[in-house]
Parts: sequence; C-alpha cells; structure tokens
Amino acid sequence: MHPMRDDADSNTAPLPQADEQAGEDRALMERIATGDADAFRAFVEKHLNRTVRFAAQMTGSAADAEDIAQMAMLKLWNNAATWTPDAKVTTWLHRVTYNQCIDHLRKETRLAKRHKDAGALHDTQDDRTAERDMVRDGREACVREALAELPERQKAALVLCYYDGASQKEAAEILDITEKAVESLLYRARETLRHRLGRLLKERGYHDA
Repeated sequence: MHPMRDDADSNTAPLPQADEQAGEDRALMERIATGDADAFRAFVEKHLNRTVRFAAQMTGSAADAEDIAQMAMLKLWNNAATWTPDAKVTTWLHRVTYNQCIDHLRKETRLAKRHKDAGALHDTQDDRTAERDMVRDGREACVREALAELPERQKAALVLCYYDGASQKEAAEILDITEKAVESLLYRARETLRHRLGRLLKERGYHDA
C-alpha cells in the first residue's frame, strides 16, 4: 500500500502539466462528441490503463476490471454528446467507472473468495525462495482481502486518493460528495483497513514473519 501521505496540498492549484492534459482531453472529447473514431481511439489509448487499474482495485479482479473499463469507455463514446466542457473529462470517466464497479460488486455474491488465492505452490517447492514467495503472496492476499472488505465508499475514497493519485477535491466530484465527507471516508477507511489487515496477518501467521 502507498504510504499515508499528507493531503494538506490536495486543494492547491493544478500544475500547468495537469491543465495541459485536461485541455487535450477536452479537445478529444469535443471530437468524440462529433463521432470522431480516431479521437476515441486516442482517448482510450491514453486512459484505458488507469481506468483498468482503478476498476481492479475496486473489484479485486483483473478480468472483471477489463470488462468494466471497456464498458465505461463505451458509455463515454455513446454519451459524449451530453458532456459539457465545464466538467473534467477524467472525473466524468471515473464517476462512470465507479458506478460500473458498484453495480458489479452488488451483483457479485462471492467476491471475498477471489482475494484468498495467494498463488498455491507445488509441494515439491520447499526451498527458501519458494517459502519467501509464499509469505509475500500471502501478505499481498491479506491486503487485497482487507481492501475488499471495506464498505464501498470507503474503498473508493482510499483507491482514488492513495492508489489512483486523485486529490480530495477530485474524489469528491467523482463520488458526488463533499471534500469533508471524503476526508472522513479516508480516515475511517485507514482505521478499518489497519485493524482488518492486522487481524488477517495475525490469523495467518504473518505477523512475526
């Protein structure tokens, strides 16, 4: 997990590079709204990987994340004409992706089981390297499982701000809540994750590994 960084600078003015990127996205979106397939391909190439990463952190499944990201991009293509220039394109895309993730999680009845596979090793792999790999994979599985158990909005706030690099302002716009609410979600998510991860590591014997 990323170190819990100080969010005091989350409300500072965007960097010139960020403004330039946002301008490029607006220009692409304006072309997409006219049915420009080349602009859509350029936008997908630019943002698909980040969208997949966000969906993967939310769902815990790389395969599902690919499908969700593709559906989000398709929605962007189909609804480009409804987009308004005063809305940041990536914020709008993240909101669509977030909603797709929530729909997926609510339909997935066995989500937790997806986070318990630490990558089983063959019985013949009994050397020290295999043992270290098993411990590492087991720890990573615990992190994924603890993250998966977070309430939806806590998880979304944590993923957006600490994995995706969004500011609290951007996260608030994506989740359609206030920045103060995002701050509260982050605090509760960190506390919940810390306790659940500690419990899982202890239960599985990694606390002193």
